[in-house]
Amino acid sequence: NANHSTRQVLYGPNKLDVPLKHPLALVWKIMWHPYFAFQYFSVIVWCYQDYIIYSVFLMLITWAAIVVMVIQMHGNSKRLSKLAESEGEVEVVSCGESRICSSLHLVPGDVIVVKQGLMHADLVLISGEAMVDEALLTGENFPARKVELPRSPGKYHQDADAQSTIRAG
Repeated sequence: NANHSTRQVLYGPNKLDVPLKHPLALVWKIMWHPYFAFQYFSVIVWCYQDYIIYSVFLMLITWAAIVVMVIQMHGNSKRLSKLAESEGEVEVVSCGESRICSSLHLVPGDVIVVKQGLMHADLVLISGEAMVDEALLTGENFPARKVELPRSPGKYHQDADAQSTIRAG
């Protein structure tokens, strides 16, 4: 389809590049957070007042907290990057015919058949209903019910039409 090819050139592949920060860059960023800067100030004040044991203890706890935060943030970034790299096969419907293609080739305007499992793109539900687990996005424990987009004049808006939007993941 020429229209699809034009959109493919215009939008490029359905791929999200998530930059992975080096752990030392994370350490540098976190260690200058205002909370930790206050801890350093406290250590200096306590050392000045000869509370050496307290200041050493506070510094050890502060650095342990920084290490734990860096490990968590780096792990989360790696998981997010791995999720963003995932691809799968989707059924695309065009001109009354369906074909299977890679999710990397999806572009805005494609109509796909939604099946159970991981979604590899953000979607607008134009027909039917779906139950979606959005726990990672919203923190809710229960699946969210998604309904088809109302057929009213005007443009789609992601906030106003959230009940019809299915997010990747």
